[in-house]
Amino acid sequence: QTLPPEVYQGIFKRIGLGDHKAVLGMVIAKIVHNLRAWGDDHEVIRRTLVLLATLVQGGVGSPAGPMLLQLDATQELLRQHTGAALPFVEVPGNERFRTTLHLTLCQMLLMSP
Repeated sequence: QTLPPEVYQGIFKRIGLGDHKAVLGMVIAKIVHNLRAWGDDHEVIRRTLVLLATLVQGGVGSPAGPMLLQLDATQELLRQHTGAALPFVEVPGNERFRTTLHLTLCQMLLMSP
């Protein structure tokens, strides 16, 4: 069971996070940071990709994929998803994670209106 959007907006406003898009933008920025900085830590990469997939596919409530496509951080991730921008994709042993990233990005694109 989820709370009404107004409750979340009130919480975000009180703690100075802005609206739900601003919060999602911060989450995506952290996801991108993790994928760039922690490429050799399989557990961090796995958990980061699980979070991204959950946002795109939807966990509790509706998927955030269409809303994510409106964010600058997401557009940057879609443009720069190779080893030059995300070194984890070139780390030996991360082949499965690279596939998960690309599958999740494709799912997000297919959700676009």
